[in-house]
Amino acid sequence: MRTELRLPVGRAPSEQGASILEYVLLLALVAAIGVGALAYLGRSDANFTQAGRAVSVGISGPGGAQVSSGSAGWCASGRAGCADTVVSGSGQVISFSASGGTAPYHYSLHGNPAFMSLSGLDPTTGKGEIVVSPPSCAQVQDYNAIVLVVTDSALPIGKGVLTFSLAVSKGARC
Repeated sequence: MRTELRLPVGRAPSEQGASILEYVLLLALVAAIGVGALAYLGRSDANFTQAGRAVSVGISGPGGAQVSSGSAGWCASGRAGCADTVVSGSGQVISFSASGGTAPYHYSLHGNPAFMSLSGLDPTTGKGEIVVSPPSCAQVQDYNAIVLVVTDSALPIGKGVLTFSLAVSKGARC
């Protein structure tokens, strides 16, 4: 005589709850891995800067002498209180130089008035100019928090930030 053992097809009612629990645990695991990855990336970016691979930016001081971060010149990345003055009706060219990081460099200027722009950018050497075209009498005021940002091509990206202000004073024609 032969005995057949028949198993029910499908899951028992008690097993349906287990699949929801497994799904919740899987989502929690994915979330924990994501949070851990973000924490690691944030820490590795800080180590990148501390490793000395960050980009520093210096602007020429009086007489065209280049300044670098930490030197006694007109302005350099990380220095506070950098300010320049231009008289309405006259312009000037401010030379800058980036160092550190990996060329080619990329440049951007933020918070600048319309009469100020970037020029002569050399992505290989990190040199460039900020051209201040002659402002008009209507543009006499203080322009605070003009930001020059220089980034490199390494991964993760190194960045140098230089913040300064520009005062436009009244010229003879105002």
